[in-house]
Amino acid sequence: ITTLTLDFTTSGIKVFFDESATQVRVEYAEKYTKKGKQLTQTTVTEENGELKIKQVRKRILHMDFSIGESSLVSVYLPKSRTYALNIETDTGNVWLNGTATLTNLNIKTDTGAIDLGLATVNCSGDISLSTDTGNILTLTLTAENLYIEVDTGNVTLNGKVTVRKNAEIETDTGNVSASTDFSVGSNLYIETDTGNVYLGNISG
Repeated sequence: ITTLTLDFTTSGIKVFFDESATQVRVEYAEKYTKKGKQLTQTTVTEENGELKIKQVRKRILHMDFSIGESSLVSVYLPKSRTYALNIETDTGNVWLNGTATLTNLNIKTDTGAIDLGLATVNCSGDISLSTDTGNILTLTLTAENLYIEVDTGNVTLNGKVTVRKNAEIETDTGNVSASTDFSVGSNLYIETDTGNVYLGNISG
């Protein structure tokens, strides 16, 4: 597996880059009503080195929700391998944990946060992070190009951020903070409508 695509509607997704892992493992649960009716349907496909997992919510009239079950998806990836990651969720948070070697990283959530605060991300290609209502936090990352977009939330770049070409950061209602080492090879573009921008050590 060199490419992992996850598409979940209401689940949070936590990705671990695990030194002890020898294979890709994804743990998730289907959701049911208290009366036993299945609320979600998950499909898993693998082709040409890409693993796709998509969970959709079934349309059931007069649903009786079960509120006691976990909605967290846990992904364990062998740390020694290189991946392309595509992650999307409507109402869940996304976390990355550990040291990741990636070709591309795309994360999108509508009403969740993106937390890379426990991750070191080394990406040979582009990193794209997007959320409508939620904060984005990074620790240490390297990328060819960096694209971050938030409608309502803050963007905080902690640690060392190295972008070989262009970095674009946009937020409508929220602050942008890059308080530590931020290196950009070509262009840095930051825009916020009603927030503040705090910049620390910027180099090119």
